[in-house]
Amino acid sequence: MSYPMEFPYMGHVMNQLGPKCDAKKQFRVLLLGLGGGALPQYILARCPNGTFVESVEYDPRVISAATQFFGLREEQGISKLVAGEGGAIVADRARQRATYDAVIVDAFGDKQQVPETCRSEGFIKNLKKLVPKKGGLVIQNIQSPLFEKTRPLYEKTFGSGNVQDVNVLFNVEHLIITNVA
Repeated sequence: MSYPMEFPYMGHVMNQLGPKCDAKKQFRVLLLGLGGGALPQYILARCPNGTFVESVEYDPRVISAATQFFGLREEQGISKLVAGEGGAIVADRARQRATYDAVIVDAFGDKQQVPETCRSEGFIKNLKKLVPKKGGLVIQNIQSPLFEKTRPLYEKTFGSGNVQDVNVLFNVEHLIITNVA
């Protein structure tokens, strides 16, 4: 099934996520980077009941805008909004031994660059702790030249046979897609 979305990378994310969430009665997603809130809303609308999305956003103003102007809502047991730095939240969830079926990293800072805290080797090792089960999924939206530096860290952590990538836009925007084996 194809998922048309406002931005091409979102369609690619849903093409990966959709079959996995359709196959489970309960599906937990951690999303780092909120934007206008379209992706968490789309996940909740397309995945079956029992799906839970925890969205983390560094800037509380973005959360405020998404809830006030774009219809994003927090609902007990279905969706949670967290203000905080993505790398710190991932490290905290790893310490708590939280687990997810999928983690989507869509975090950008200044000049549309992924912060070091959301692409370092330690960060990626923590992602592996959060998605420990076979069939789990980690997706990172990232631009060149950071893509070329970050993909090998995913291969080192998850194994090169478990990592693929999608050239989303003009060989500049990429998705690193990791299927947990």
